[in-house]
Amino acid sequence: LGLEILCTIGDEEFSREPNDKIKIITSSQGLSVEKPKNKSRKYFNKIWQQLKELIIKCVSMPTADEDDSEWTLSKGCLYILSIMVRVIDSSNIREFLKQLAIQISSLNATDYDNKSKCWLLLGSTITSTPKDDVFRIINQNFASIVNDINLQSDIKLQKSASFLLEKITQYYSKSIDGNKLDTIITKILPCLGSTDNTVANNVCS
Repeated sequence: LGLEILCTIGDEEFSREPNDKIKIITSSQGLSVEKPKNKSRKYFNKIWQQLKELIIKCVSMPTADEDDSEWTLSKGCLYILSIMVRVIDSSNIREFLKQLAIQISSLNATDYDNKSKCWLLLGSTITSTPKDDVFRIINQNFASIVNDINLQSDIKLQKSASFLLEKITQYYSKSIDGNKLDTIITKILPCLGSTDNTVANNVCS
């Protein structure tokens, strides 16, 4: 219930954000100032420290069906983050990305659950204001992300890595070296011919 309330607040915050600007109107009578009608309340900026810890702690890939509470919690936290990164201050997001980068660099290669969590978190910050900071972390971990998409990895890791690669190609395709994109395609193609249709479908989704 708490996450549903936060998601509702997030939707409202995002809809108000574009209006949070004073407009200068020119008319035959001269210049006039129009104040925003629905000014953003900056809710997420005020509770960012608590939400940051909640998101890092709670976001993980589910281990059960969609009806399971763990899955609902994961989706809720990711949804909140995807809204927050578009409305909170850039300095807060940079702080979060720095913390996430440290977490990624300390991960063990076989720590599938935490790697999945990090890729999901990173994918949810791609639309944030400090795009250069996000892309820097992606570049540093690009080889690892691509290597996580293979038939031997945990299915949760494959799904989260493919989700991140989808976001990367959507927002950073012009910034990524062509050879790197070729590497992605080469990595994904074998999954299309896999006898395990679940793996192929999830990787290519």
